[in-house]
Amino acid sequence: MKAMILAAGEGTRLLPFTKDKPKALVKYRGTPILELLIHRLVQAGFKEIVINVYHYSDQIISFVDDHNGFGADVTFSKEDQLLDTGGGIKRAMPHLGNEPVLFHNIDILTNIDLKQLYQDHLSRGGKATLVVKDRPTSRSLLYDHNDRLVGWEHPEKRIRIISRKIRKGFRETAFSGIYILDPSLFESFPEEDVFSLTPWLIELSGVEFL
Repeated sequence: MKAMILAAGEGTRLLPFTKDKPKALVKYRGTPILELLIHRLVQAGFKEIVINVYHYSDQIISFVDDHNGFGADVTFSKEDQLLDTGGGIKRAMPHLGNEPVLFHNIDILTNIDLKQLYQDHLSRGGKATLVVKDRPTSRSLLYDHNDRLVGWEHPEKRIRIISRKIRKGFRETAFSGIYILDPSLFESFPEEDVFSLTPWLIELSGVEFL
């Protein structure tokens, strides 16, 4: 099983901790969060890991190499500019293979069973699985009663986008930055190199796959 850690961000929300290091190397209870995440992925069976890097990229690469990948076969996708979440995945496509890939934002700490999540994705036969949680958020994903993604909203800006017809209403929930995508979806990536993943996912959720 293969996973990708999205670690290219500048970590501005974590200042001053990221003044001289990437957020991937900020410590949680004495251990860099990147080390914690790689260990969790390896324990769950994800032995091949791709990490996209930009901000203080050399620090991340040296840290992982100095520890022999913490038991994983690690490949780096280096960005010359910030490509956002979607663009970062698009740049890393040559390293992602032909099987579903688990994507995990570096700044997410969770005890979710990643192996079970991956198995559930395979058993349901869907193209994408997103991890969500009922918690306060300024921007919500919208799901129908069958747990299908049907839209997105930003209440403060009075924006609501509905991607498919729904009969019984929807529920609001927060995206948790962990998701599984089938590589066949990458064919529908935008032509531009820099783009956010969420708008692409919302547009994609209105497509019926045969």
